[in-house]
Amino acid sequence: MDSKKRKHIDPVCLMEVEIPETDDLDLKSATYEGNRYYFCSPFCAAAFINSPSRFIDRLKKLNNNKNK
Repeated sequence: MDSKKRKHIDPVCLMEVEIPETDDLDLKSATYEGNRYYFCSPFCAAAFINSPSRFIDRLKKLNNNKNK
């Protein structure tokens, strides 16, 4: 991945994904509680949309472990 591109962790599969240059709405992003999340595939986006709190909690735990 190009180091100049913005990156984000897919909250479903925890894969690193590049954030599009234009922040257009597509099948690989979703907004939840005012935050935009990006996904590696429409499959991960659909899983997140069905149960966002499950994946956000897991992502928060992962980030907390990295900060220890």
